[in-house]
Formats: sequence, structure tokens, C-alpha cells
Amino acid sequence: MVFLISTIGLVGLLFLLINLPFSDRFVSRQVNSLLNRMELPLHLQAIRTVLPNKVKVEGVTISGPEGDTIICAMDLEAHIALPALLKNKVRLKEVYLGGVLINLNNDSTHTGLNIGRAFSKKNKTEAEKPKEKKDY
Repeated sequence: MVFLISTIGLVGLLFLLINLPFSDRFVSRQVNSLLNRMELPLHLQAIRTVLPNKVKVEGVTISGPEGDTIICAMDLEAHIALPALLKNKVRLKEVYLGGVLINLNNDSTHTGLNIGRAFSKKNKTEAEKPKEKKDY
């Protein structure tokens, strides 16, 4: 019984520490760093609340390959399915967006919408593409 109470207390303390202002900034920096390493065009201004089944984020921005803003949401609240997290999957039950700006366009020179190109790995510039070796 003491073990159960102490475990619940430690988990509660962990969530309390995560939701403090200095922890919000640290977690936001770590998440943005991870998104940059994964080459995802997603930026989060601040992660405000982290609970076992809910996350509140402010300032969510998705940018296109040209650097233009495709989606900007001032507030995002996501309810997460906990059993899916145990299987290393993220399943969202509900997502609430507030203050949303969406800028989708379909250019005749490209196939598909600009949001599809933003997440595509095919959009490397000439400098990023590996150079072919020439046989002399």
C-alpha cells in the first residue's frame, strides 16, 4: 500500500514539475530540437500543459519548403489515447484548435497541395542532393 501511494505521489510530482513555467520552456526547446532533427516543418512556441491524457500547446506553425507559413494555430489542445502510447504510437482522440490561419494552395507546377510538399523528403535543394561521381 505504501509503495502504491509513493508511486502515485512521484508521478503527480513529475507532472507538477513538468507544468512549471521554467519546465515549459525547457520541454518546448527539447521538442523543437527533436522536430528540427527529424526535418519536420513544425514549430511549437510553448507547451503549456502536459497531463497524462492531454497536452496544451501555444503557437503551432507548419511551414512550407519555401519558408511560407501553411498553418498557424494560436492554441492547440490534444487529447491522447493512453493505450496507444504503450505501443509507441500516438493516437489523438480529440484536437481543438483556436486562432487558426490556414494557407493551402495548389500550384500548377507542382502536384498536390503545399502541405504535402512540406512533409515530403523529396524537396531537397540542389545543395542538399548528393553529387554524382564522374568517371575520368
